[in-house]
Amino acid sequence: MKLLEASSIGVMKLKNKIIMAPMGAELGSFDVRTNAYYVARAKGGAGMLMCTVIGTEEIEGHSPASVLD
Repeated sequence: MKLLEASSIGVMKLKNKIIMAPMGAELGSFDVRTNAYYVARAKGGAGMLMCTVIGTEEIEGHSPASVLD
């Protein structure tokens, strides 16, 4: 297995094994600048971009991303 070879996660096909982890909790509030940032990463060759973080009560307790009021 090589980093730049195609791969898959379940039925999802990836062009390579480069995965960019989330940089923080965006909570869906992407603006033009944030969108451009992720587009540039995708054009740069990342096989998968994770754009947001969601906390779960079981792991982190209550957080804005895990509580729906």
